[in-house]
Amino acid sequence: MNRNAIAALTATTFLVVGCSGTPEAEHVTVTETVEVPEATEAPKAEEEPTKPAKQDASGEAEHVDRQGGIPDAPLAYPGAGGSVPDNARPIRTIKSIGDSPVQNAVFVTPSGNIGCMMNLADEPMFDCGVKSSMESEQFGIGELGTPKWMMEILGGYPREQTEPPLYDDSVWPAGSESAEVVQYGEVVNHGPFVCAVEETGVTCWDSESGKGAWLERDEVVFF
Repeated sequence: MNRNAIAALTATTFLVVGCSGTPEAEHVTVTETVEVPEATEAPKAEEEPTKPAKQDASGEAEHVDRQGGIPDAPLAYPGAGGSVPDNARPIRTIKSIGDSPVQNAVFVTPSGNIGCMMNLADEPMFDCGVKSSMESEQFGIGELGTPKWMMEILGGYPREQTEPPLYDDSVWPAGSESAEVVQYGEVVNHGPFVCAVEETGVTCWDSESGKGAWLERDEVVFF
C-alpha cells in the first residue's frame, strides 16, 4: 500500500499597509501533498547452486577416500595384506628335507631373479630371495661378510643367505623336481602365505598377520 505523507509548507508573506502604519505579518499556510513511493524489499542475492559431486567418466560419483594400497609400493598387488585371494592356487612344488615332516613350498619367477620358500613349521619360514640385491649389495653387507639379499617376509628385513636357498636345484638330490615357475599374473599360496607374481614385481604376504613385502629388481618395500 502507498503511503501519503503530508508536508506542511508554511510561507510567510509580509503586507505593508499604508506608509506610516506598522506592518502586520500575515501568515499563510500552504498545504502540499507529496507522494512517497512504497518501500520495497531488496532483491535477494542469487543463491549459488550446490555443486554436484565430481564424477568420473562413467558418470558415477567419485569417492574422495580411496584405498591407497601399500604405501611406497603403488604397483603392489591390490589385495596385499588381506585374506587369501579367491583366484589363488596352491604352490605345486612341495619338498621335505630327509625324513622331516615339514613341507617346504618353493617357486621361482620366470626371470629367475626372485624365488620364494616357505613352510608352516612351529617356527614358520617365509623367505624370498632377490638375486639382483645380492649383485648390487643395495642392502649392505651382513656380519658374515656377504650381501643381504634374502628377504624375511614375516620379520620385515633383509638378511644374508650363504647357502643355496631351498628353491635352488643344487640343494636337492639329482633328478629331484625343480621348483615350479609361477607365471606372471598368477597368485599362489601355501596355507596363509600368499604371493602374487607380476612382470613388475612380486607381492608376498601372510594373510593372517597382514605382514608382507613388495619385491622387485631394484627395490623392496616391507609392510
